[in-house]
Amino acid sequence: MRKGPFVLTVLFVLMLPLTMAAQEKSQSRYESLSAYLDGKLVGLQLVGVGVGVIHPDGTTWVQGFGLADMEQKIPATGDTIAMWASSSKVVTAAAALKAMQTKRIGLDTAINAYLPFKVVNPNFPQTPITFRMLLNHTSSILYDLNTGHALYGDGDATMELGEFLREYLVPGGRYYKGTNFSASAPGRAYVYSNINASLLGYLVERIAGVPFNEYCRNELFRPLGMQEASWFLRDIDVSHMAVQYVAVQPEGKTRRVRNYGWPGYPDGMLRCSAKEMLRIMAVLLGDGRLDGKQVLTHETVAEMFKPQGVDPAQLRGRSPWVSLDTGLVWKLIELDGHRIWSFNGNGEGMATAVLLDDKRKGAAVVWISGGVLETPQGQAFFADLHHRLVAEMERTD
Repeated sequence: MRKGPFVLTVLFVLMLPLTMAAQEKSQSRYESLSAYLDGKLVGLQLVGVGVGVIHPDGTTWVQGFGLADMEQKIPATGDTIAMWASSSKVVTAAAALKAMQTKRIGLDTAINAYLPFKVVNPNFPQTPITFRMLLNHTSSILYDLNTGHALYGDGDATMELGEFLREYLVPGGRYYKGTNFSASAPGRAYVYSNINASLLGYLVERIAGVPFNEYCRNELFRPLGMQEASWFLRDIDVSHMAVQYVAVQPEGKTRRVRNYGWPGYPDGMLRCSAKEMLRIMAVLLGDGRLDGKQVLTHETVAEMFKPQGVDPAQLRGRSPWVSLDTGLVWKLIELDGHRIWSFNGNGEGMATAVLLDDKRKGAAVVWISGGVLETPQGQAFFADLHHRLVAEMERTD
């Protein structure tokens, strides 16, 4: 199994023009968190961690712990590239909204106007699926685990994104099933689905006229100085990557996971460092502006974090947090009395989280290699780490 649907979450939003060139806080400030992470790496037999924090005053801290590669004894650093799993969806959402606003496409526009094939829930053929529904997970398109797992393979996928989606969403396709769609009408119920992000990536291709990965590189990564960020293994130096490891039970050992991909890659295949992911957080905290560049419009950022009015009862899952609503992709949760925009990811041998507090203007990102979500103890650590990161990103001393 290449990855599971574990969805915790934790991210971000808005105003405060800040610069990533701001001076870093003194290392002594982070001794407690550093000691905590070092201890958990040993106690839970995890491998590596990359963490980054933006404080309300704009200062930043990025650090690696443990190893990026056990066999080669390569230490993890803030520059170590990691696979961000479903936390990648925050970038897919930003790219989709940027492309839509460039072409002045409304959120409630039907997606079929921009596709070379029709996507219709067979249970509700007269109800159109809109961009908003993909972005807030009410599209009624479901993710079939068996199909997804069968299509994960070593290295980059060879099937094109558009071909996969046609085969999955159009009657007669190799992966088409009636159960690829919900029994609820589009727009009526929140159901988290990887296919929403995959389809958003393809819509970016159709709108912009370039492959999704190229659009992200030209419109987001290069302007933000994310030199090593990529959706494909072929475009990065894999020797800079954190190796993913899973726990082997009951031996208590770890197994190295080979780098993998799948055709629906905009849902979770982004590779970048904690330092680079923090750039995404910074531009959103800066109302779309970073280091003097207006990378996203004010309207794009505002739309991303506008509550959608989703029933909180539909948002309950394996997350220990109290879910309040969704934005466009993000969940709005309550954590330690604070309203936090959030998203988490779970890949094979990798757990990730991105968090943002729009009131206190702080953010945090983290990746963890090893079987952190495979045991109750690891899950408890992952949850506790969220509390610690929120406390850290809101510190002003």
